[in-house]
Amino acid sequence: MKDYVFNRVDKELWKELQDKFAQEIKLPVVTIDLEGNTIVSSGEFPFICELLKNKKVTLCKKEWLLHFSKLRNQENIYFFPCKGGLFNIAAPLKLFGEVIGAAIICGIRKDDNIKNYSQVAVQLHVEESELIDAFNKVKKQDQEEIIKKAELLNLFVQTTPTIAKKSYDSNKKNHELDMLLKLLNIAHTKKKLEKTVQSVMGYLIEITKAVDCSILLNKEEGIQKISHTNNVQIGIDNEQKLLGRFRQGSNLINVNKELGLNVDSKYNNILIIPLKSKQKELGSIMLYGINGIKEQDLSFYSVLGQEISLVILNAIQYEEIEILAIKDKLTNVYNRRYFMETLSKEIAKQEPISLMLIDIDDFGNYNNNYGHQEGDKLLREISKILKENTRVIDTVGRYGGEEFIILLPNTKSTQAVPIAERIRSIIEQTKFNDKVTVSIGLVSCMDKRIRPEELIRETDKALYEAKSKGKNMIIKRAIIDKNMSRYDL
Repeated sequence: MKDYVFNRVDKELWKELQDKFAQEIKLPVVTIDLEGNTIVSSGEFPFICELLKNKKVTLCKKEWLLHFSKLRNQENIYFFPCKGGLFNIAAPLKLFGEVIGAAIICGIRKDDNIKNYSQVAVQLHVEESELIDAFNKVKKQDQEEIIKKAELLNLFVQTTPTIAKKSYDSNKKNHELDMLLKLLNIAHTKKKLEKTVQSVMGYLIEITKAVDCSILLNKEEGIQKISHTNNVQIGIDNEQKLLGRFRQGSNLINVNKELGLNVDSKYNNILIIPLKSKQKELGSIMLYGINGIKEQDLSFYSVLGQEISLVILNAIQYEEIEILAIKDKLTNVYNRRYFMETLSKEIAKQEPISLMLIDIDDFGNYNNNYGHQEGDKLLREISKILKENTRVIDTVGRYGGEEFIILLPNTKSTQAVPIAERIRSIIEQTKFNDKVTVSIGLVSCMDKRIRPEELIRETDKALYEAKSKGKNMIIKRAIIDKNMSRYDL
């Protein structure tokens, strides 16, 4: 191992940063060199490790070296078991473009990995009862926790060597340590995209002493701008002009000089930080009113931008997963599970409520005549019509097959009927491969004691009647009391 590499980084900073990281994930973390020697150790090892250590069993270094050759040949996270029944997560540490060692999260218990305690106890020279007791003291981690810790380890190894080296060179230890720790904290907190972006902007304003900040994200539908305040700043058009001229790396820009503008002096000096992840351009950060940052600092902010990109990408993916969990994949309306949860919440408010069940007439024939792909297309188009012709407060869901369900909260029949008729009429007049109509069962309920399943049952009866009476119609009913007194409307 080239020991001089670790002698040219701020090991005190490294230790501080690693200690905070270990404290954050509540697991021990070790930095090792190429020979498996421990450079920095952080956190408290589980009792099973101390048990083996007291028995003069030294396995860790052997295990690390055994798997290190595999780790050196890959860029990403590497999972490997240890002889004590636990397992570790390791990631290569790089500096100057070369692997200099590894960072390892130790002592993770995913499940009961030890199948034969007596055999392992003999191999480790410990009593079986001691081994079982020590192993059971280690807290189990579920798959989501393990994946999140692996993501944080990846962030740790990508930033720590660079920051520790820069701190060693420029004596900016406290400032950069604080920057990374706060970013790690943001990364560890599961938030939706906009809240994550707001946290990132607040963090950047704090560490750069900027006046304001905005982040421009590249979306399929165009550029989405999120500002830390509601100020116009220099305007999105001017921001896009700057981004068109400065696409590589971080840049310090005098806006008035560059664009020939006369903007407020507090917005004049801008730091642009690109957001990229695996060559994908996510967008850019615009920091306004920058003073004190020099050209030689820009490389660090480019590195910081890469790590912020990971934080934002994680938030985007988290939000996408949340949406997938509540949306029907084909139609992009809410799925049945989420709809039922929403219905229960609305009924609990004890306000007037209306419910529609909508069935596409003769959908089976449409599928047979034009094929299932066209049938799927029809379902998507009907879904779009339903969303476009309901209110923001309404909830549109797919109830199953060709049936849709719409919840109209705090809505009496006088308001619900026109909405149902508009939907029926628009679908009838819309040109598809063939004429398409829908039957609708509509129930408006004034009874505060009704249960969700009772309301759905009554709405389903109304729909069945609409189908049996000739289709392409609405059967409207009102429920006044708990005895299910129904009134046709």
